[in-house]
Amino acid sequence: MSAVLLALALAAGAVPSALVAAAVPAPLQDGDPKPLPAGVLARLGERNITRDEYLDYLYLRIGKRAIREYATDLIVEQEAARYGITADEAEVARQVEAQEQQARGSPRAVDFEQELQMAGQSLEMFRASKARDIRRDLLLGELVRATRVVTDERLRQEFEAKYGTGGVKVQLRQILIMPNVLKSEQIRGGKKPNEINMDELKAQARQMAADALGRVRGGEDFATVAAAVSHDQTTKQKGGEIPNYDGRLYGTAFRDAVMQLQPGQVSDVVESGAGFHVIQLSARTDTRLEDVRATLVAEILASEPSWQEKQGLMQALQSSADLQLW
Repeated sequence: MSAVLLALALAAGAVPSALVAAAVPAPLQDGDPKPLPAGVLARLGERNITRDEYLDYLYLRIGKRAIREYATDLIVEQEAARYGITADEAEVARQVEAQEQQARGSPRAVDFEQELQMAGQSLEMFRASKARDIRRDLLLGELVRATRVVTDERLRQEFEAKYGTGGVKVQLRQILIMPNVLKSEQIRGGKKPNEINMDELKAQARQMAADALGRVRGGEDFATVAAAVSHDQTTKQKGGEIPNYDGRLYGTAFRDAVMQLQPGQVSDVVESGAGFHVIQLSARTDTRLEDVRATLVAEILASEPSWQEKQGLMQALQSSADLQLW
């Protein structure tokens, strides 16, 4: 929390006034400076700047944002208390220390603590602000765990992420011949783009894929042929292997061809938006959702809360809270 946000939060009792006072340097005067009266945050010459005056200024500058943030902290704390959830203060301290060390180690034009002073903050304020953010995050994480409901959609997403689209997980290789690669080769050879006939290049690419298919079906090793002729630079050096195929890559015609293959089989030439493919299915595993439902539900309930889950819960708590702002 910046000095600006911290001071506005002070109006709601969010932080001790001593922290705000520490953020405002004493005026420079000859001899010992006069102590600031109660409720005065700064002195400009003979003019006192009061806390109320400062907070009025902050309200005009940033509105209700800081008090809304503070209220959200209270909402989260109240909900956590309903479930008997508390933040692990040792973990809070550990994360504060880690963030402070990271900040100290980051390249900067001035010393870390000097930079804080220039921003109107003290080291104590920095630590208190980080601790509040971390504490809220930890509470939200535990609340997510306590209130999680495994929906059918979440279960489907986890099932397909782990076992493949429709419960079908495949390992496959491909040889890909791309008309655009042939076009680039012709341009490097001296042709102008407007002199190139893309229909002819597509026909050439299709024939090259058919030739590669003939070599494979003639007994040559698929991985060797892929390394020799495939245009897909990300897979050719791995024998054409496509890692983690998800059923969406290269479109429906490619996916349909994959689904028709049995392990060890090679497809006919398949056209996609990328070019012309020859596909070999190395392995296929079929899993039924009902067979793994209980395991998946347990894994979801025990999984680390995601940022999206925590944000969603926080927004839901904000929406349902009886909060009135001036």
